[in-house]
Order: sequence, then structure tokens, then C-alpha cells
Amino acid sequence: MKNISAPFREEPKQTAPRRIDVHAQVPLDALYKCWHMEGRLDHGYYVTELITEVLGGGTSSRLFQSLVKEKKLFSNIECYHFGSIDHGLVAIEGKLVKGTKMETAEKAVEEELDKLKQQGISEKELPRSRIRRVGIAFEDIA
Repeated sequence: MKNISAPFREEPKQTAPRRIDVHAQVPLDALYKCWHMEGRLDHGYYVTELITEVLGGGTSSRLFQSLVKEKKLFSNIECYHFGSIDHGLVAIEGKLVKGTKMETAEKAVEEELDKLKQQGISEKELPRSRIRRVGIAFEDIA
């Protein structure tokens, strides 16, 4: 049998956002935002992993507390990554509360990202994120 393998081609560097608006008959509108991230062998991978935990690691995360609990713009929102040895993607995925405008929801997400850039991760958030990552690592082993 012949060994079939596709050559790995890295995607060209993106210098501007790409946007796709899809309109369909669905129960709730959804927002998806994605960014490229480094691979597991790069320092940036672990920074990204910490950021996704702070932003979207469960109901105590920044995005959930601010945009679901306080502002009530989303019924659910998550931040996670598709990371491996190769470069991957970071994603924010949220289901909008009925009646919430997409522009309002997107602006609120951008404000949370700006807040993270300006204020960084607090001392209070670090231990929770570390504990959660250790728990997930043990689940991967089991």
C-alpha cells in the first residue's frame, strides 16, 4: 500500500480581518471570532492557553460574568483554542440573547478584549486558571 501524505502548507500571514455574515433561519444568533495562535512548542501557546482560561474558562470567566450575567447580551459565551504542535486558532463563540443586535454584542466582546490588553490578568485570576489547567491536564492523562 502506498503512503499518502499531503504537504503541509502554512496559510499566508493575514494583515486584515476577514468577515463573513451568514443569514439563516436559526433559533438564536451566534457570534464567532477567531485568531491565529502559535504552536505548542512556542511560548505564545502557553500565554494563549492562560488567556483563554481567563476569558472563557467556565461560568466564573470574564466573558461569562460580564456579557452573560451582568450585561445579559449572550445566553452563553466561551473562549477556547484549537492548539497543537502546529499553529492553531483561538475562538470566542457566543449565542446572543434574542433581540440583541450583533453590533452591540461584538462591541461588548471587543471592550472585554481591550480591558484584558490594558489591565492584564489579575492576581486573583491566576490561581483559578492554573488550578483549572492542572485539572484539565489530568483529565487528558486519564
